[in-house]
Amino acid sequence: MISLLKKEYKVSFLDGWIARYPLDLLLRKTNNFNSSVAVLSFIANDRQFTLKYATKAKEFAPHIKIICIGPDASTLPEALIFKGSPIDFVLRGECELDLLELLGNFDSPENLKRIRSLYYKEKRQAEIALIENPDRLPMPQHFLFRFKDYISIYLLPLNFELRWGYILSSRGCPHQCMFCSPVMRSSYGLKVRFRSIKNVIEEMLYLKSLGINIVSFEDDDFTISRERTIELCREMIDKKIDLAWIAHARITELSKDLMAAMKAAGCVLLRVGIESGSNRVINILSKTKKMVDWSKVVQKVFKEAKKVNLLLHAMFIIGSPDEEEADLNLTIKLIKKIEPNSIQVHYFAAYPGSRVFTEYWCNRKFDTKIHHYNPLEIMNLSRIETKRLKTVQRRMYRSFYLSLPFIVKHIKYYRFYLHNPKVIIKGIKGLI
Repeated sequence: MISLLKKEYKVSFLDGWIARYPLDLLLRKTNNFNSSVAVLSFIANDRQFTLKYATKAKEFAPHIKIICIGPDASTLPEALIFKGSPIDFVLRGECELDLLELLGNFDSPENLKRIRSLYYKEKRQAEIALIENPDRLPMPQHFLFRFKDYISIYLLPLNFELRWGYILSSRGCPHQCMFCSPVMRSSYGLKVRFRSIKNVIEEMLYLKSLGINIVSFEDDDFTISRERTIELCREMIDKKIDLAWIAHARITELSKDLMAAMKAAGCVLLRVGIESGSNRVINILSKTKKMVDWSKVVQKVFKEAKKVNLLLHAMFIIGSPDEEEADLNLTIKLIKKIEPNSIQVHYFAAYPGSRVFTEYWCNRKFDTKIHHYNPLEIMNLSRIETKRLKTVQRRMYRSFYLSLPFIVKHIKYYRFYLHNPKVIIKGIKGLI
């Protein structure tokens, strides 16, 4: 988006992922920039903070136009545009092109009405914008990012200080898991739209020229097209990209030869959503379209990953709808069997835009504080007591990360921890 804006406008950029800017500092920067427009993207937890900032910004500069974008704004525009709201506009979906059109038409009500993704007081019907050909967009302005400040939780056998870069090589995901919501996704829509291989390779080379040494592909499902994944890996090798990288993959799409191709191209780790060790819970979550023995499928993939020396980061959900203690025990047993490189254990959360939100929670007032780290005070759809779920999560983390096999394995990673001490500091804080 910044790449588009910089062609016609003077742009300043603040990234809240690497620094929690207090309200007074944000307001000072807005004033110092002499901003006429503020474009805000945020997660659900920060919606109230965003509204507070917008209110104060209008007090300092009544002329400023405030535009909200991103997954949360796209999913719940009505939570931002209401009587007395300081927010002027919401752009829904992939708004890179529509934002340019909006900026040039503030004074033209008729033209504003033609922007299909635009939601505002006078136009409360807006579509989710999708860009059919992502190659239309210019290369992201990566040089604006403070690479050294991005810290990943992933534990990797790499003997250097990591400088992370991020690439979105495709948009869309056709899988309709019960818990999935646009609020937590990296892209929009069910239809998958790929960037060309050439375009992705150019971005990797650009990142490398800036000193990046590891890339995180942020695609919702990097391996959705086996042929495209293999072609991209082949091109990485042919062009001698020589960058480590990680990606998010779907467990049912992985095979030994595909993982071997990814490993040969520089992949060091895949993030995989296992969710549960219980077939019953997996079916409730609509994780697979076919009836399968989930535990066997997962175990096979992890066994094949070990054969090609590719690390897997396993993500689990506890407190799923109708989950019982027996289901939870199956998940714990599965973790011990597959021996992942690392794990994440989230509480089930019904985000706006997900099927579970519609089915279970549509008649309840939405609490803006919901997040997969802290939803239990707001909702618990399982058959397990909230207190018990909290205890189980702590035990799952501690029993895994403080186990002798994990410690012995990661002693071999000591150079990684020496070069990246913030990773282990962050990890220890999470276990306390």
